[in-house]
Amino acid sequence: MIISNARKAAFIHIPKCGGTTARSFLSSLQDIEDWEGVYDHPDLGEVFPAHLTLFQLQKYYPSTLERLDSYETFAFVRDPRARFVSSLAEHIRKYHGGMYEMTTRQLQRKAGRICELLSNHDSNLPLHLAHFQPQSRYVFLHGRRFVKTIFLLSDYAAIATYTHRTFGSALHMEEQKQNQTITYRNNLVAECLVLLRRSVRGFGLVPDFMKAPFRKVLYREASLEWRENVISGSVEAFIEDYYQEDIRLFEGIKSARGCVDAI
Repeated sequence: MIISNARKAAFIHIPKCGGTTARSFLSSLQDIEDWEGVYDHPDLGEVFPAHLTLFQLQKYYPSTLERLDSYETFAFVRDPRARFVSSLAEHIRKYHGGMYEMTTRQLQRKAGRICELLSNHDSNLPLHLAHFQPQSRYVFLHGRRFVKTIFLLSDYAAIATYTHRTFGSALHMEEQKQNQTITYRNNLVAECLVLLRRSVRGFGLVPDFMKAPFRKVLYREASLEWRENVISGSVEAFIEDYYQEDIRLFEGIKSARGCVDAI
């Protein structure tokens, strides 16, 4: 998250909801020291402070939460289904070498495995599952809505207006997107590249600058159709149950056209 004492405002970073873009844009306003990077917490194990939930802040960093409660706070939320796939992509990139080596069928199996892991954990998810935390855990605390202003990622004009008024500079999400999920152009490209990586010795040693020219041809931003293909029936059922509060939140914001104050 980003906390500006000078502006008495803060950005609550919900994982895989445009937070990297917002944090990068607002980083010069950060007033919390040593809030970046991963470190070992005596009770939580490895943690990334920017992704701590409100309950975790209340329990382990009460003074920070108290300050947030008195400040102007905002966050972004997104469709839980699309966010799950984006979280899956981030998980694979960080811990399994990237989606470039997996077909849609393999991604479906991995998604099912993630659902099993989430079912066996409480709200204190370990670092490798932190991107799957429900969005509601960053918005509500003990049933009370904590974050004062919430936007959909697509509310470009409203986000720009709000950030200009609150922080003195407009954040244009459509122009500054970072850390987006990409996938293969089509299944044929996927199968060919997976086979190539397995058969060509030393393929992984090729420098990134030599691969870069081909990425625009071989990959594209993940489409809605592709995301739907990754989510099988059982995973869809899990999302409907595990993220039911997120779904209500997202649908409510859509109905209010960008801000939950109207709900």
